[in-house]
Amino acid sequence: MLHGALALALAALACGGTVAAQDAPKTSERGAETAATSRQLARAQAEYEEAVKLSNAGRWREAIVKLRDVIVVTDTPEVRFQLARALVATGDYDAADELVDWVVQDPRSPDRLTEASDALRAQMDATGGKVVVSLSGAPRGAYILLDGHELAPDRLREPVRVRAGAHAVVVMRGGAELARKEASVAVGQTVPIELTIAPLPADVARASRAGAGEEEEPAERPPLRKDWRLWAGVGASVAAIALTVVLVKTVGPSQEKPAGGNIPPGTLVW
Repeated sequence: MLHGALALALAALACGGTVAAQDAPKTSERGAETAATSRQLARAQAEYEEAVKLSNAGRWREAIVKLRDVIVVTDTPEVRFQLARALVATGDYDAADELVDWVVQDPRSPDRLTEASDALRAQMDATGGKVVVSLSGAPRGAYILLDGHELAPDRLREPVRVRAGAHAVVVMRGGAELARKEASVAVGQTVPIELTIAPLPADVARASRAGAGEEEEPAERPPLRKDWRLWAGVGASVAAIALTVVLVKTVGPSQEKPAGGNIPPGTLVW
């Protein structure tokens, strides 16, 4: 059930009518490009509206998938708020917290959306705590998963929001689990989670060769991992340009190109 203050804020959003549109994309010299842009935006609008309906029906994970697609085309406070709302419902408080920060600080955010974001953060305060993860002795290529989500190196030794309950921190390299530690977090509690990894034989041998003046082997490249944080902080224009290049090279000019600009979906439906 939604936190009371958040429910009131959502009701206020519902009364707000339409989301103010930003600058429309400039007319292209080639009509085909303009038409493709319009279709891309129309598709994003439809996906956004469907995502809101899924959220209202409690189908949060399906909504998250759609909203992540929408945000690549049109990265607006409204879309980020909806994504944060769905992430809170699935327990990914850390990712939601970053999105809420972005919405509150964005000058484009209307007052009602800022109030709803503050209420969403208050809900996280009332139902969660924080963990502080530290790691010693990590070998090259290692990375950390917090409840299945990769924790960026700069988040180590920093408070990270989590939902109250049991949590697991796992250190991985390639497909191998190097260390694991679990902890229970109560509401309002900050729990330190410390992991120490003994040097692996291969790393000890590599260090010995380096000390003897031998040329060091290239670092093992970790597997690619999908994480919304890798793209959510990038402006929609950058993401659209990158996607355009890929489409032009792979599917040819007859296919649709991603939209430029930054136009939000139309109506918020609660």
